[in-house]
Amino acid sequence: MKSVLVVFLLSLTFVSCNNSESGFSQEFKENFTRECIKNAKVNLSTSEAERYCNCVLGIVMTKYGSGSEADEKMLEMSIKEVMDLVNPCQ
Repeated sequence: MKSVLVVFLLSLTFVSCNNSESGFSQEFKENFTRECIKNAKVNLSTSEAERYCNCVLGIVMTKYGSGSEADEKMLEMSIKEVMDLVNPCQ
């Protein structure tokens, strides 16, 4: 579980440099998904990593109004808060 969480945080850190001011740009979504899958495949099969990362992206996009808001809020979250956020994707 913690290794998948680390994957998620690494993906968020990478994407934080590539977001738009309002909404979620296609670049944000593609970068998030690509980096998440790349990192998640260390612990998951490709299909499991794709499912997990698409699920997490969906949660992030539902909870936050933009890539910049997601970056700001999630980088301040505790590990427990992040785990709670991504728990539905496990």
